[in-house]
Amino acid sequence: MVFIETVLIGLLSVSALAANETAPSVDVSGSGVIIRLPLFQKPSNSSVIEAVNAAASSAIAVPLADLLDTAYYTIITIGTPPQTFIVQVDTGSSLMWVGAKSCAAKGNCQGDSFFDYTSSRTFVDVSQGKTKTITYGKGEVTGYVVQDSVEWGDLLIKNQQFMLVTSEDREIQEGMNGKPVDGLLGMAYAGNKKSGMYSPSVIETIMEGGAVPNPVFSLWLNGTGDNGYRSLYPNGGELVIGGVDPTHFSGTLNFYPLVLDKDSYFWQIKLVSVQVGSKALPRFPTPPPSLGISTAIAIMDSGTSLLYIEDTYLQTYILPAVYGAIGKSVPLATSSGFWTVACSDAPSLPDVAFNFGDGVLYPLSYSDYVLQLGDNLCALGFQGNGKDGLKMLFGDVFLRRYYSVYDYAGPSVGLAPAARTSKAFVPPKSGNGGTGTGTGTGTGTGAGAGTGTGTGTGTGTGTGTGTGTGTGTKSIAFSLAMSAFVGLLGVLVL
Repeated sequence: MVFIETVLIGLLSVSALAANETAPSVDVSGSGVIIRLPLFQKPSNSSVIEAVNAAASSAIAVPLADLLDTAYYTIITIGTPPQTFIVQVDTGSSLMWVGAKSCAAKGNCQGDSFFDYTSSRTFVDVSQGKTKTITYGKGEVTGYVVQDSVEWGDLLIKNQQFMLVTSEDREIQEGMNGKPVDGLLGMAYAGNKKSGMYSPSVIETIMEGGAVPNPVFSLWLNGTGDNGYRSLYPNGGELVIGGVDPTHFSGTLNFYPLVLDKDSYFWQIKLVSVQVGSKALPRFPTPPPSLGISTAIAIMDSGTSLLYIEDTYLQTYILPAVYGAIGKSVPLATSSGFWTVACSDAPSLPDVAFNFGDGVLYPLSYSDYVLQLGDNLCALGFQGNGKDGLKMLFGDVFLRRYYSVYDYAGPSVGLAPAARTSKAFVPPKSGNGGTGTGTGTGTGTGAGAGTGTGTGTGTGTGTGTGTGTGTGTKSIAFSLAMSAFVGLLGVLVL
């Protein structure tokens, strides 16, 4: 989820409780110096909280969750006494926001939980009577800047600034509707405090407050392919603050310096070229001066589901090489911007590898970049990047395959192959034909509510099993999730 701009507009429509601002501080419960924060993919509010809390094996462990491989979440509390929220973890923006209770009452916000500032003894309004609008690639939210205590895992962050949202536009509401998601927790680099893009983040407060000895955090994202495409609540991923978890990556961590522009906002590194199978593609061109960078870049963005590649390069080089490897021409994109492929062809698709300037290749296999949309209907996890061109977004399709480390001291991003990670896509298995002519009535293996052609017992005249393809389906649930989350929680682009 990549943030574009902030604009101050209008006067505050609710009464301010206070105008004085207090510097944030961080307390850590217990003596651990590394804070583990698990990630999860999401069910109803109460069941998520129970599942995540049950998964914490020690006082410093907090899980992350994964919703159908489209977005990853964590649990925070705000206020005194604490009010609980499920928020998306987003390395592509810095602001934290949740919806106000008044916003929900007026029908201007969607979500499961809303913050009631009148119930918090530690709430302070620091907006000075001004509202703020955050505009994303699709949709925007408006609210005002406040501060309160935020608890995240074993960290208690006092006087943390965040935005209390009083209005979500239609696109944001559609993305939130029916999803027990309450807001967003930004973790962008945001190194230039004078930039108009800057907003104080929770992770910045933690790093500057000395709660951990090393100014780094690291991210491991799990996939659902080995879980029947069901969302992962206690084992959707892990965020480690202050270090890395060596059990979640293999080999060597390679660090790449950030490409710093005038805003120094994103975790962005140099991107040189792509290789499809054994075919090396041309280097990316030099960006125009209007982009403010001297090289093509990859923005590590956990708030984006897919990979967004410069349009011309994608359609001229990557797509022809991918489809050509299976003897097919590039199809027309769908109205949602997807390039589709038969799921049965997916195992024959080539690896797509990225070079960040040191010659080391970071390949994605078909199991990493293929998305199942329906029975034998799949799509590639690559889309065009529109007007932002050579500022490319490397979302969860990439970050599931590679463990990522975000180092403020570098500043740099570290990458290594992720370990113990389930794939996002597992090829469908054909049913075993018996002596009968059964049609197969079993429910598919996916997380979707629909029934597939299945591997169930045949109901025809013989005793054999049905001849269904057993694709199951992820299709109904996943397609609904994609249509909603691509608009908001999956892909908020520049």
